[in-house]
Parts: sequence; C-alpha cells; structure tokens
Amino acid sequence: MQIRTICKKLFILLGLVGTLITTAHSTWASTRIGNAEMQMWYRMRHTFHTDGGNNVNWVQWRNEAFFWFTYDDFVKNGKILNQDSLAIPFVKGATLNARYRFRADPTWAIRESYRNQYDRHERKSYLFPENGFRDLFLDLDFGQVGVGKLTARIGKQQIVWGESDLYRSIDVINPLRIDQNQGAGEKFDEFRTPLWALKLNYSIGNVGSMFSNVFIEPFYTPGFRGPSSDLIMDGLAFRAPVHIKGCLNDDNKLVDYRAENCSFRRADGSRVFVPWNPTWRGRQQSRHPWAFISRGTNPRSGSPDFDSSSDSPDIANSRVTYLPQVYRGSCKGPLNGLWNFCTTAMGFRIFGTSVGGFDFSLNYANIPQGVQGTFNFSDVFGAKVYGDADTSQKLGLGTPTGSFEEGLRRCLDAKGRGNTPRNHKSQNSGSVATILVGADLAGYNHPGRFRSNNKNGVLNNNGEPLPGKHNAVRLPRTDCFPANYHWTRTHVTGFTSTYNDFEYTGMVFRLEESFSSKEYVRKLPIGSGRNAKLTDPRTLDRLLKFSVNKDYHTFTPVWRSMVGFDLLKSVPSFKYIPFLHHSFSDQAWFFTGQWLMKNQWSNVANPLCYAVDNGGNGLTNADAKRLSRADGKRHYANAQCRNYRWNHLLTLAAVNQGLFASRVETRNAVVYEPRAKDWLLFSQWWWRNVLGMEAVELSAGVSWYPGSSMSQGWTGLYGFADRDQLWLEFTYYLL
Repeated sequence: MQIRTICKKLFILLGLVGTLITTAHSTWASTRIGNAEMQMWYRMRHTFHTDGGNNVNWVQWRNEAFFWFTYDDFVKNGKILNQDSLAIPFVKGATLNARYRFRADPTWAIRESYRNQYDRHERKSYLFPENGFRDLFLDLDFGQVGVGKLTARIGKQQIVWGESDLYRSIDVINPLRIDQNQGAGEKFDEFRTPLWALKLNYSIGNVGSMFSNVFIEPFYTPGFRGPSSDLIMDGLAFRAPVHIKGCLNDDNKLVDYRAENCSFRRADGSRVFVPWNPTWRGRQQSRHPWAFISRGTNPRSGSPDFDSSSDSPDIANSRVTYLPQVYRGSCKGPLNGLWNFCTTAMGFRIFGTSVGGFDFSLNYANIPQGVQGTFNFSDVFGAKVYGDADTSQKLGLGTPTGSFEEGLRRCLDAKGRGNTPRNHKSQNSGSVATILVGADLAGYNHPGRFRSNNKNGVLNNNGEPLPGKHNAVRLPRTDCFPANYHWTRTHVTGFTSTYNDFEYTGMVFRLEESFSSKEYVRKLPIGSGRNAKLTDPRTLDRLLKFSVNKDYHTFTPVWRSMVGFDLLKSVPSFKYIPFLHHSFSDQAWFFTGQWLMKNQWSNVANPLCYAVDNGGNGLTNADAKRLSRADGKRHYANAQCRNYRWNHLLTLAAVNQGLFASRVETRNAVVYEPRAKDWLLFSQWWWRNVLGMEAVELSAGVSWYPGSSMSQGWTGLYGFADRDQLWLEFTYYLL
C-alpha cells in the first residue's frame, strides 16, 4: 500500500479540474447589507458510473447548501465593528470571510446494495460527508511596516501556489477531498481541504531596477494533513476497512459478530465468517464508488491481499487473506490533530515581476512526508500464531501461542473491524502482528458459493471455481499484519514564471519547476517477483536482513516540471461546420495546454510501483503453461509492475463562456499519458439563465477513461478505466 504516491497520482487526475474550472468563472448576484455581502445556493447532483456501457450504476444524489459570508471593515482604524472598547493594536483594518457547506447524499439510505455492504455508522459518514465551515479567516491589514506594507490571513484557509493546472508539484499545502468525486466537474477551491494557518504578505515594491511588485509570503500551519485524510480505500483501513458482519453456525444462520460468539468450530471443523463487503463478489459489486483503489484478487488492478500475487486466485488454498492493522498514537496514523511535529508545515514564496515582463515566484516549503503505508516487516517476521493447534501443525506453523478467540481479538475490534483493534494486553507494546489459524476471515468458504448448496454457486466441492467463474477458497488462515506509517519530512523548492507574448503569438506561456528532496519508493519483499524462485539459504538470509532493516522502502528525490500555454482567440473556421450556432465562431475560446514531466532520481530496479502492490510471481508464460498442463488448473504469469524514472503527461483544454447569447458555457479537455497509453476525455456544459430564470443553472458532464485498468500507469488514470462518469447538476442561487 503506497498511500502518498497513490494520492499524488490521484492529484494529477483531480488537478484537471483546475484547468477546466479556473479558466472560466461563473457570475451570479450577491446580496449586500451594509458592510456584509452574502451568497447562498442549493445544488443537486446526480452521478452515474458505467463500465463501458454494459452496466450503468447510480452512485450519487448529492444535495448541497452553501453559504458564503464576507464582512468588510470588520476592523476599521484599529476598532472591531467600529467600537472604541474593542480596539486592536497595530491592525488598521480587517475583513471577515466565512464559507459554510452542508452536503447529504441520500443514495446511502436508499440503495439496498449500499445497506448490505456497509453498516449504519459507515453509511452515515457517506450520507453526510460534510457539515461545517470550509473557510473561516480574517484578512488583516497592518498598513505600512518598515519599507513595505504588511497584510496577513489567519484562520482556516487554502494556500494556493504554482502555475500548473494539472498536478500539484508546488501546490502541496492543502489536501484534496477525494471521497465524493473523481475530480471531474469540481472546482479546486470546492474540494481542497482548508487548514488552520497563518499566512503573511509583505509588499516591498520595487527591488533595484530589475524587479517590481515584489512580495514575500511566508506561512505556517500547526495542522498539516496528509492526502490520505479523506481517502477511501476498500478493505485497506481508509474509510472502508474490512468489517465482519458475523459468522455462520451449523445451520448456516448468521450469528452477529462478537469474538466469543464466533470462535466455535462447526461440526465439520470449519469456521465461516461473513464480511459486510466480501471481496469474492468481484470488484464491480464490492468497490465503493469513490474508492480510488480496492483490495482484490488481481494484483494488476488493485492492491492484493498479502502474499496473494503468487499465482492464480482460482486455485483452492493457494492464497492467504490479509487484514491491515493501523497503528494508533501520535504521528502513527493518517490523522494526527494539531501541534505535533508530524502536522507542522511551513514555507514561503517570493513573487513579483522582472525586467521584460516575466512574472515569477520562488517557492520553498518544509512539509511532512506521509502517510506512507507499508508492512512493518520487523513485526511481520515476529508474528505470533493464535488458533487451532491441529490446523497450525498441518500448515507447518508449529504450536499456537494462544487460542483462536485471543487471536480473533487481536485481528478485529469489538465491532468486527480490522483496522485499529487494541482489545488485548499483548497489543499494548511490542509486536502486534498476528497469524490467525483456523479461519479465512474474508469468507471465501461461504456455503452459498458452492454449487452443491446453491444453484447459482460458483465453486465445485473442492473449492475451485466452475468454468468461467473465479475466486477459489483460501487457506484457513488470516494474516493480521500492521500497516506501518512513516512520517518524515521533505524540502520542496520551486520556481514558476509566466510571460505574455502578446506581440507575436498572443499566448501566455507558463513554466513550473519543483524539486522534492525525499519521497518514498517501495521495494519488493523477499520471496516475491523475481526473487520468488530463490532457494540459496545464504541469499535468502541476506535479503531477509536487508528487508527487515529497510522495511522494504527507501527514498528518492523527485523533480517535476510543467511547460504550458494559454491562448484566448476566436475560431472563425467553426462557421463552416453545418448546423453549428454562429456563437461558436463569433465568441472567443480559451485554449490551454501543458506538458508535464516527472523524474525520479533514484532508479529502483525492483519496485512495488505506485498504487498496486504488484510484485509479480516470477513465472514466465512458458512456466504458467507448464504448470497448467501438469495439474490441469489455470496458472498465469504476472510480471511485476515497473517504476520508470521519466514520466510524461500531455493535456489540452478548450473553454467558451459566450455560446448561445452567453447562456451556455462549455469546458472540454483531453489528457494523455504516453507510456501507459491512458486517456481521459472530459466535457462539461452549463446552461445559465434557464428559461429566463436568472437564479437557475443546469449542468451536465462526462469523463471517459478509454484506457486499461491493468496499465498501472503513473498518473492513476487506470484506476477509473472501468468507471466512466456521467453527471447532471441543478443549481439555484438563493442570494
């Protein structure tokens, strides 16, 4: 699991919104009373996903109430609300800004499939994903201070840097809320997560004869949050962890989960556990609509179970279920409150205009580098076995340390969730890794999956799939291993520049360069990938010691670059297209394009790559065919994913606000990742002043991903290749 890199890829995808949205701005009336200005709207959005047209899935009915309040002269001449008794020293003036948002999505209460996949508490968090202030800050004016003028912004805010409209190489301060969308059709400022911060802005004017309009802008936040703070990952501890509903008794009746209730063995010696959202149903049925990645049986399209990339998922008893355990404590998880070392971030930028009309900025930030989820192999190799003695001996695991019930309490919390259980004194210190023997907690041995018990079953009596079916039973064992979160820090330095070439091309050229000193790179664990066939004890011992010491990860500096252009012009040739309204050729279009690059300085020869933990199985196609001939079962060759030093991304977008007497606006874009051959095609249309109603706005959009979900490209576009998206939106401006 590679959380930070996953989120950076996702930011690349989500950043498209910046290109599509910031290039055009909606206007609507606001209400002003004295010094107060207010805007308020209600918005409803219906979203549908499809896997290429075969299935259409209604995934969202979002209702949003948004209130934006601005109060000018909140402080005037050093007095709050002009009250003599409320004087503030040194402050000349201040403006109060507050933005409040409430969101509700009734699909989580209506859809039966959602009610069957998640418990009431989980559904509630998706039903009401937001209810509170997004921004709440004061803009303070201190007037002339020394040689320049000083202003400040203090409170819950967004700190936006950089010139790139697509990925965030310098704009890295605020995380993005990626738990309600794919980024398509959303403005950046509507799904950035504001942070509590202090930002100063010091204007020093001209510097010599070379620079003008120079500003210095430092910031500090005690509450930095990593990009995983709102990430949804099915079965991987983030917002949708493995959750056991209960177990089956001898009559195949569900027994509600409690450790003491589900520790018994059935008459045949087995145990059958029933997860809320079993992965054996397949990715289409079990995946959360807004999960970027899910754990499943295919290591090329998601993060597989621990030790599950060795061979085919259709061979009975060849795989082991893994339940990630997230550490608790300060700086050990994705959320760490305020005022901890791992939540403190700071930086500054200097920006202005140079001779020749070049706008520039110099940027520096020191931010926490996390959260990186890896297996803590120092713990894994010290895992203790709990469970049934006979099964443990049969599996070659020796004599268990404790009973099955004790082990179950170490794997699951009191509510059956495999996320942060701390129910046993042995988990208070030392190793928390547990091998639970006697049950597959993922429930692949559910009786309803067998054809002998259910005419729609997919397994034969030996637990292997029938022809055309998938996901065989697994070993009666579950590995409950900790996900280790390493918080370190990186230095991000950057340079941006824009230049308006109005004399020749009419274009505005944009440049952004950044360097990050320390980012994570994953490495293969012992016994996987090309090392799967190693048998020499000395080599294995050497690799084992190296892996434990390094925890299978290392660091690399990363350079990122963007070269782009913006162009505003009309396209007269549109008038030759039949039936096209004349406004397409009369009105100006805004075109913007970018070439984005990433260079990973350290070339890791055996990576676990980006989002997927695909170490491969070390089999060639010839090996797989030979094994299939030998036992008649389906084996496959899975090459490990590759981590390239150089990566590229190309974007092009076109925006128009003046179609059909300025009542229709459109934004269109194409994104292409050359190495993986992944695409994103995007189009969104707005109809304003609907039927003469100035307060009403309608919108429709589509994002289409005609790539492969198996590509494992660096941008993360493949994560949505089977979730093309269509949405319809209604907005009513109340104020």
